[in-house]
Amino acid sequence: MVGTKGQITIFFVIGIVILVIFTFILNIQKEQVENFNYGGVTQNNENSKMIKNYVESCLKYVSEEGLWKLGMQGGYINPEGDLFYGEDGADEFYKGRTPSTTYMNGISVPYYLDSQSYEVSYPSLDEIEKKLERYIIVEFEKCLDLSTFEKQGFEVIAPIIDYHSINFNLRRTKVDSNVIIGLNEVNVILEYPLNFKKEGYEFMISNFKVDIPIRFGELYNAAILLSNNIYNSYVYYDVEPECYLYDTNDLTNLFYKKSDYDYWDIIQLVDYSTYESKYVQSYIFQFAIKNIGFVGECHE
Repeated sequence: MVGTKGQITIFFVIGIVILVIFTFILNIQKEQVENFNYGGVTQNNENSKMIKNYVESCLKYVSEEGLWKLGMQGGYINPEGDLFYGEDGADEFYKGRTPSTTYMNGISVPYYLDSQSYEVSYPSLDEIEKKLERYIIVEFEKCLDLSTFEKQGFEVIAPIIDYHSINFNLRRTKVDSNVIIGLNEVNVILEYPLNFKKEGYEFMISNFKVDIPIRFGELYNAAILLSNNIYNSYVYYDVEPECYLYDTNDLTNLFYKKSDYDYWDIIQLVDYSTYESKYVQSYIFQFAIKNIGFVGECHE
């Protein structure tokens, strides 16, 4: 494990840095499309490759953005709920009991364990996958700039769907989103038919896929194991003797933070492998606990 030097500072800086990087990559892909010479029929294969690369860069952008939200907010796109993404929020699991979230540096974090009610509550991995699928559907359409292709002389036919009116039920549409959260990566598959016509020829691209190298499954499993261990310890838990349980790659640290409210505490699982090999920030999965005797951290 790594030392405490260079630990997490202000959370909104993470979002800003990541957003800048994602936007830079996306703009490169978009510029390649805009500068590409769309010739005749012989260019069909190259056309589809270039368009597919651009669309998948957009899919990757929104998928990573959604995953960062899920990590910082305990498996929720918005723990307080957001109908725009079909997100019921943490109150769905706490039956309206409030508050079900706390805040740290302006970020809403749901609690997994409260000693007063003494129950462990968290979204399942299947539920988290569905949350990300809905988020991707909404944000993908906001990200995808079809005018880029129209400027090249293409007529573009894309799905037109009001996802809110159908409550994100895609079974009767031609659009589908599928997220598979693995231990060491997240796979995103999007079925979104795009039909391109130009100068007497046309082609369709429907299937897009990206793999996100974030160890969401491992961090989620560690968070759930930790929550259950706290529960089974009868409201007092010293994490340090069992740090090995939560660090499966020798690069995952565990930190204990105070929230903006004295009676809330935040537990962060910080994966430094994300920083070292993939992004410029470590990936964080965090959740809140309430009225718990928790001591210790896991780092060297």
